[in-house]
Amino acid sequence: SLYQTFRAPTLNELYRPFRVRSDITAANAALKPEKLLGVDGGVDFSRYGIQLNIASYANWIRDLIANTTISDAAAVSASCGFVPDGGVCRERNNLAEAFVYGAETNLSYSWNSYWMAQLNYAYRTTDITKSELDPQLEGKQLAQVPKHAATAKAIYDNPALLRAEIELRYVGEQFEDDLNQSVLDAFNVLNAFAAIPISKHVEIFARAENILDTEIETGKTADGVTSVGNPFLFSAGVRGSFY
Repeated sequence: SLYQTFRAPTLNELYRPFRVRSDITAANAALKPEKLLGVDGGVDFSRYGIQLNIASYANWIRDLIANTTISDAAAVSASCGFVPDGGVCRERNNLAEAFVYGAETNLSYSWNSYWMAQLNYAYRTTDITKSELDPQLEGKQLAQVPKHAATAKAIYDNPALLRAEIELRYVGEQFEDDLNQSVLDAFNVLNAFAAIPISKHVEIFARAENILDTEIETGKTADGVTSVGNPFLFSAGVRGSFY
């Protein structure tokens, strides 16, 4: 398939600045819409309980909206005002051109009507190919986009007895900033879920997320403060349906 689309800047991007500790990001009322030209293709295979899907895509993006670092003192003062020591000033700006390429593979195998194993892998690269505002960004990767991500899952689905699954998810390293100087670490997360019917319309369930209590880095400020995702979380309950 071949497609073309655009995205208008949001009200937040146009008018709402925000701050995380000493890092300040300014809005930009002069933002232009993003424009994207894309192509993708894929193949599917299904036989002997095996399902395989392979897809690849390429996107050429003009005027991509990104948070870009400002280093010039006069520009910092005009965009962010006072920036504390150790902080950084960023502003939402349009990047002239970017190229995004990705490939995804989904493989599943069912050896009977109840059991299934799934394996998913995604690769993506996001290159800034042209930046008229700041040429040093050319060749950099877009922030907060991991190159590698994968999920392995085992599923047992017997509606009369038990529904259960266990999932291991991997997310690779990703850059936190436009200059590719701050890195968010890769992580693995183990999740599990089970549900047992106690009548035709009622079931009890339990869910465990981040069983290994992995520390998931979700953000870093210029002065070294790291934000983390949810730790180990367990929940259980009763669910009813009316149909």
